[in-house]
Parts: sequence; C-alpha cells; structure tokens
Amino acid sequence: LLRGLGQWQPLVVDHVIQWSPNYGLKYPNINIRMIMEADCNLVMYNNRNQPKWATGTYKQGNHVCCLHLTDECILRLHQDNYEMWNSTKSKGNK
Repeated sequence: LLRGLGQWQPLVVDHVIQWSPNYGLKYPNINIRMIMEADCNLVMYNNRNQPKWATGTYKQGNHVCCLHLTDECILRLHQDNYEMWNSTKSKGNK
C-alpha cells in the first residue's frame, strides 16, 4: 500500500482492503507499519513506535472501519456508509 522513498506515497491497488481494529501492515525492509486503530484512526508508525502520520479520524470507543483505494487512486476511510476521510480532501496529520 505504501512505500518509503523519503516520502510516503500510495501504490495503486485495484481492490478493496478491509481491516479490523488493531490489525496492520508491516514493511520490514523500510521500517514502518500502518495500523487501523480501534478508534478508526489510520496511523503510520516508524520502527521506534512513534506515530509519523495519521488521518486524525479517531472516534470514542471501538469501531470497524474500512480503507478503500479506488480506481482513481483515492484513499477513502469509511464506517458503514459514512466517509470519515479521503485523500483528496485531507492529507492527514503529521
């Protein structure tokens, strides 16, 4: 989903990826991991467990959210039918 070349860049994925709370992707060669937190905040951590980027979409409690990369290369984070964040309107929080 992401690669590190000095900056984080989305790679094209042509299908839906659904994550349950507290599951994430690890990239051992570039020392990052991306986790959908239980509160629906998508967070990227470095190898020191420091958050380096987040969508800022945290909500009180535990929720199931979906991250979807469209054919137009737009990342969309939603819960049920409500879009919480997308990459065209916000770049997230650093």
